Amino acid sequence: MPEPTYDCAGEGVVIVKVYVNRSGKVVKVEGGQRGTTAPSCLIKRAETAAKLTTWEGDPSAPELQTGSITYRFSRT
Repeated sequence: MPEPTYDCAGEGVVIVKVYVNRSGKVVKVEGGQRGTTAPSCLIKRAETAAKLTTWEGDPSAPELQTGSITYRFSRT
């Protein structure tokens, strides 16, 4: 899973909802889900990393599946 770029000020948690097709490709992301505590710049970085994530495909899986990825940004 790709790590997000951490080039923004601030810290916090970003929860990104991901939509994954049966090939394992992320086709849509929605950052800033409930529980997110990070500024908008970090939400954008998390969304970018989530879009690059791939999962193991399964031809018998539903056409579209959803899940979430939690990113924790901390300078310490």
